[in-house]
Amino acid sequence: MRCGTWFLLSPIVLFPHLLCSAEDVTKEKVDALVAQLVSPNKAPEIPSASARYPAGYDRKAQEKVYETFFSLQKLGPPAFPYLIEHFGDKRYSFTDDAGSAARNWSVGAACYDVVRYQLQPDKTWRGLGKTPRPSYPGHIKLHDPKSAKHWWETHKGKSLRELQTEALEWIIAEETHMPEKYDDEETSSLRDLLKTLRAEDKPLDPGVPWAR
Repeated sequence: MRCGTWFLLSPIVLFPHLLCSAEDVTKEKVDALVAQLVSPNKAPEIPSASARYPAGYDRKAQEKVYETFFSLQKLGPPAFPYLIEHFGDKRYSFTDDAGSAARNWSVGAACYDVVRYQLQPDKTWRGLGKTPRPSYPGHIKLHDPKSAKHWWETHKGKSLRELQTEALEWIIAEETHMPEKYDDEETSSLRDLLKTLRAEDKPLDPGVPWAR
């Protein structure tokens, strides 16, 4: 398989472990893909929980945007420093279900989530209505470009599996200090997940920012 190519099944089935080597990933390649995250459509209004799409909104064109999201995700950690440079891009990318309501993603938000959901896959999430898991991306201040760049400089030699291991270890340690919020069964499930991650030679499947 050529690096940077995704095969999409139904509805979206990926091969997330076929990550690219650092030599395959360049700033030019990432920048070109980020440009494809820009939607040709106008962002819909979201007056309540549902989006109000403008007349002529081309949903077919949005499929390319989603394909690009997964193509960027497939590049793995070597793409992180170039994606961080785009976190402030305010151009419209896509609209989807954020869990409790529809949300518009900017290109910068999409780039952020490409990184975020690799570091802390949705296997660490809890159900709606529960206290969210401690956020490793929040802990490293991934939203702040300066902090994100500093984090990358201290982690750029690590594989995605190693990065996920560090994130899981931190989450478990944080939850141990808050037993009133996270019960033993849930913490135990995370420990089992960490054990599996350590034993295998591949990272956990990356998550996605939408709830469908």
